[in-house]
Amino acid sequence: ALGGDVNGDGVGDMLIGAFGLQDSSNNDVGGAYLVLGRAAGFSSGALPLNTLNGSNGARFVGAFYTMSAADSAGSAVGFLGDQNNDGRAEMIIADPDASPNARGFSGEVFVVYGATSYSASTNLDTLNGTSGVRIQGAVGGDKTGTSVTGNIDLNDDGRNDLAMAAPQFVDTTALGTGKIMLLTPHGQLPAIIDLARLQANQLDGDVFLGTSPTTEIGTVAPLCAPPCNAAAMRLGIGVANESSNSGAVYAVRRSDRIFYDGLDTQ
Repeated sequence: ALGGDVNGDGVGDMLIGAFGLQDSSNNDVGGAYLVLGRAAGFSSGALPLNTLNGSNGARFVGAFYTMSAADSAGSAVGFLGDQNNDGRAEMIIADPDASPNARGFSGEVFVVYGATSYSASTNLDTLNGTSGVRIQGAVGGDKTGTSVTGNIDLNDDGRNDLAMAAPQFVDTTALGTGKIMLLTPHGQLPAIIDLARLQANQLDGDVFLGTSPTTEIGTVAPLCAPPCNAAAMRLGIGVANESSNSGAVYAVRRSDRIFYDGLDTQ
């Protein structure tokens, strides 16, 4: 992912997913590398990611869950607009194979707050509300975070929203497979956000479900026509199996109900 300015120097930065990273105990956890942009640009030649030292970039190492056996932080990465009012962008690092709260493969999305500097290496399970937020999947098997985007403001409140795909969700009401979790946060976020509360109508946001026979809702992306105001802003939702194994892309506003489950907490 390119473009977010996480250290506030006016230069865009780069976030690289690395879902094959191991932690200090050699567990497969995944993670991501942050490469800080330079006003003068980069010299030609390779930039070894193992040389990131906190001043030129940093490494973020995923959390290990024994229920998962192998985690995959960095499977999806992106930037999120400033959430804590410090003028810096935040980072999104998703692990769809995480198993928080003993919910096997429910997924977890880490939001790392922007900062003027970082340690050379940070464990994502140490995010504490000041350094960032852990967003934990609602239902075992959801694989929340297979696709993420934070480059969208669907409710036009001036604060970016966070959309997360959970493609393995199976709805017993025959609405299809997969869902999109949309958080529209306000103010300081807690250290841990349980998406089960979003489904229970206890958090700011929405849950978008497919209509039968739509299945495998698995991709989210911002769709925006200038000037990107509320009237123009759309969330792109990719569907692998719309009907007869054909795919589709839906461009939806927050007010559209084709994928809406009736929960509106704002």
